[in-house]
Amino acid sequence: MTTIELKQSLQNSIDTIQDENFLKAVYAMVKEYLNGEIVGHIGRTPLTRADILKREKQADEDIKAGRVHTLDEVKQRLLKK
Repeated sequence: MTTIELKQSLQNSIDTIQDENFLKAVYAMVKEYLNGEIVGHIGRTPLTRADILKREKQADEDIKAGRVHTLDEVKQRLLKK
């Protein structure tokens, strides 16, 4: 069975299932898989969706707490290296 055929078969099967608990379990498995899937890299470090969401949350907290730098400060730090 090809990947396309497998996806179509799964979609057709899911459409016929009435058991909400089973559907929730399948949904949780898919969601967990997607959160663990590598969607990007920083340098050679792989990033998952969960990593990106965690970084976004931390960035929001930093901004709210005033932990920010001006463009000039960033330029100065980069020029020192």
